[in-house]
Amino acid sequence: AGATPWDLKNALVELAYHMLERRVLEPSWGDAVVWFENSPDGLNGLRRLTNQKRVISVSEERLGFRLQFRHDRVRATLLARALRKRMDSGALPEHLWREPYYAEFLGEALVSSEVRAELIASAVQRNPLSLAYALQYIAGGDDVQCQVVVEALRGWLTSPDGVSAESKSLRWEIQRVLSRTESSHVLNLSKLFSEKTWALYAAGLRNGDSRAGAAFCYSNYPSLQYAFRDDLVAHARAHHSEALIAGITTALGTETDRERVKGYLNFAGELALIELADPI
Repeated sequence: AGATPWDLKNALVELAYHMLERRVLEPSWGDAVVWFENSPDGLNGLRRLTNQKRVISVSEERLGFRLQFRHDRVRATLLARALRKRMDSGALPEHLWREPYYAEFLGEALVSSEVRAELIASAVQRNPLSLAYALQYIAGGDDVQCQVVVEALRGWLTSPDGVSAESKSLRWEIQRVLSRTESSHVLNLSKLFSEKTWALYAAGLRNGDSRAGAAFCYSNYPSLQYAFRDDLVAHARAHHSEALIAGITTALGTETDRERVKGYLNFAGELALIELADPI
């Protein structure tokens, strides 16, 4: 009998799990043949999918035949599904839970279906960075489930482990993820960090905090080419212009620190909003 859509989907998910388990995220066709040695139906399903070329294909390279997904986003989603399948069955190995390189995939897995409290608790203990990615994926979705993720991340950030010197690099990575996250929860989470970094300023700017925007733009003159800053400012202008205008207007009328004023002026120049002409 021919493979059903479920069979084909399952073959992709199993391929993704083999990739994670063996830490080979760009496998060859030969890798797949070895991995599916005891699953001929699964291998036949993969062969059918590569022939269709809609999700995955085989490309010939100098060193052999390489499996290629249609897009990195497709691969990431399949990796997350493979992790969630093992999470739900209680069969996800400890070394995969704790792999920092897989934090993004774990985060997506945590919120790819129902947000389960026991899985969130496992993430707190084993891979706190995955919670930041989970927030990134769930932001704008179900607010009740989003709050579960936020409270778990807040709990870790304020815990002895979260504030320890040994967690400095992990806190930095969480800040970096927050800098790319659009969520009403980001500003309050940013206040939980004792350090002040460009990533936290970027997180605030992305989410409409004029003070963070001024700090971020303080050393980034409008005349300097900086694609990340330009994209960030464009996003903030499109989504938070009203709050930013109000914040900058108030600051330029009350701020006495010359260096902070410089930051606000740089930020206002980047925003290029006509409403800021009079305050400037």
